[in-house]
Amino acid sequence: MGEEAVASPGRTVLVVDDDPAVRLVTVRALTLFGFATLQAADGMEGLEVFRANRAQIGCVLVDLTMPRLDGPATVKEMQQIDPNTRVILMTGYAEDDARERFEGLQVAAYLEKPFDLPRLRAAIESALDS
Repeated sequence: MGEEAVASPGRTVLVVDDDPAVRLVTVRALTLFGFATLQAADGMEGLEVFRANRAQIGCVLVDLTMPRLDGPATVKEMQQIDPNTRVILMTGYAEDDARERFEGLQVAAYLEKPFDLPRLRAAIESALDS
């Protein structure tokens, strides 16, 4: 998958989701909002992309359920690499259920799928400003 565009450090969003349609729509929206994007099809790939591009990544959008390495395990690994990693969780679960699964991890925002573009933009802006 890899790099889509290069923005100033901290203005790149890594999208980690196993659903190609979700990644495509999310990346297109983020590009329209003026962000550079990176993408990965699962948690293992997400960690590879994260390690290789950490200096540019401002926040990570990560799906809760994915093959090979799920959302909580992916976020835990990323936050061990960089404890200040800003994470936005994308999930089809209710926010309370998602919060329970991510207990002990720092999550800037939760986006319940399907989410609309204004909520996506607000979550990204909020995470980057925190």
